[in-house]
Amino acid sequence: MFEDKPKTSDPLKTVVADILPNQPIVASQPQAWKGIIVEHHSQPPFEIPEHCLPQHLIAIQTGPPIKVENVVNGRFQSGYSVSGDLSILPADLLNWERWYGKAEYIAIRLEPELVVQATRSLEPNHIEIIPHLRIRDPLLQQIGLALLREVKAEGTISRLYAESMATTLAVHLLKHYSASPPTIKNYTNALPPSKLREVIEYINENLSQDLSLAELAAVVNLSPNYFVTLFKRSTGLSPHQYVIHCRVERAKALLAENKLPIIEVCDRVGFQNPSHFTAVFRRFMGTTPKAYREETRN
Repeated sequence: MFEDKPKTSDPLKTVVADILPNQPIVASQPQAWKGIIVEHHSQPPFEIPEHCLPQHLIAIQTGPPIKVENVVNGRFQSGYSVSGDLSILPADLLNWERWYGKAEYIAIRLEPELVVQATRSLEPNHIEIIPHLRIRDPLLQQIGLALLREVKAEGTISRLYAESMATTLAVHLLKHYSASPPTIKNYTNALPPSKLREVIEYINENLSQDLSLAELAAVVNLSPNYFVTLFKRSTGLSPHQYVIHCRVERAKALLAENKLPIIEVCDRVGFQNPSHFTAVFRRFMGTTPKAYREETRN
């Protein structure tokens, strides 16, 4: 662990994927999740020259043990990284790295703006994430593995779910890996009824859209982190779960009317594609949209 992290505007700032020998095995960029990128890497022995990243990086080792060397802000550290170890490297951190075996890892990149917006409790210039190398953090590992599973599942994960996970990551970084951890309130109350109605109306009026967590939080003028907490206390469901529930209920009504093709029903209720629609509908209803339509005719 290191103590100091001076900021830099050095031209060495780069996207590491541009200088790695192999492209990621899978990556979330095509899904355009706001504020977060998830990648799965398998890289041969390699040395990355000095560079800075524009995002905060959480790298989670998933492969066999390898020897790794780092120079972070002029300080050298060497050790072995084993499966489950993770490193946290803040944005704008000057870093050099070399590894001596095949490196298999999950890379989670968080935009600094997302970390700032997660709680609205700190000004951007008051946020200082402290670098850590080869540590253990079960929550970060669990979220990283869950996001990777979803990325591998052909992009069926929703933007709302990904951004909720990103907000959880951001708050965790601020609470446990920042120089001045903010005070994160533990709310025991729920959304006022008028605010709850307002956000539910917004969800139902925009089911066809790719709803984002920041968008829903802005409806009731809350930070994403507080919104998720209060919404779940009010409804018993996370925003992601509630939106899926609303989409299935709207789909049921449209299918029963029997006026629209199933593919148009899929579009109107905001599912990414027919296969995603069918998979989610079957999980909730135990049958396919087509079979449900046939059943409601009788």
